[in-house]
Amino acid sequence: PKLPVAVIVPVLDEQAEGWVLQQTAVDVFSKFLNEIGEYKLILSSMWREPQIFGIDRTNIVLEKYSLPKCLDRTPTWSECKRNKRGDQILHWLSKNNIPLSPDVIIIDDEVYDIKNVIDYKHIIDCSGGWNKIGLTQKYIDYWKRRNRQ
Repeated sequence: PKLPVAVIVPVLDEQAEGWVLQQTAVDVFSKFLNEIGEYKLILSSMWREPQIFGIDRTNIVLEKYSLPKCLDRTPTWSECKRNKRGDQILHWLSKNNIPLSPDVIIIDDEVYDIKNVIDYKHIIDCSGGWNKIGLTQKYIDYWKRRNRQ
């Protein structure tokens, strides 16, 4: 079976107090994960930074919305001396012996430092901002059409 690695950015809602996920984006993300079947959820956003949120606190938020926990996080600049998030993702994949195959899926709202390092076919680009629009079915469908899935 395919084992995609979904590298995600949690969904923020700046209008709410604290760190809250947009329910519509949660629903789209949950449906997408169900379609994939098997996956590993890896955190690559700024939420992985311990001084910002950290993986443990992120997992508490994900659990609150009945989403699976992140199993790991990509390294920060200080850990791998690579300042582009795409390079940090590649570093994590290499360290974990996971090839950059079609099974690697990256969901992000700030792809400018990813798409110049990693082929765009791996990226579900929701650059409209998850904190404003959220992950929508439109982004998933566009990615599927680009990859003919």
